[in-house]
Amino acid sequence: MRISILFLKAFFKMLIAMTPIWGILAILVSGLGIWVGIIEGIGWKDGLYFGWITGTTVGYGDITPHHWLAKVLSVIIGLIGIINTGIGVTIAVTAGKETLIHATRIQDNVENVKNTLKKSFTDKS
Repeated sequence: MRISILFLKAFFKMLIAMTPIWGILAILVSGLGIWVGIIEGIGWKDGLYFGWITGTTVGYGDITPHHWLAKVLSVIIGLIGIINTGIGVTIAVTAGKETLIHATRIQDNVENVKNTLKKSFTDKS
């Protein structure tokens, strides 16, 4: 349980630190999606939907770009989505690593205290 709490603290700390970058990526996905919607004549709402479905790399296929510029923008949105996913995975792995390092330090400290106490009791005998 304690390890889970340590992990979540580290994870959310890094998540908050990355908020400006994710904000920029969100603005890019939204703006490019709206632009695709305008180019394709499907409206900004469907364009926004398309941008986020493409950016999350789900890609349902219910909206497909036909204009060459919309296709290029779709590829850019997809690449941004891959970057976004990579950032999320990096945060999770780094938080896990920090948690394991912290837990190992705690365990080492406990062992040192045990050994010191054991030694002090055996020396007095």
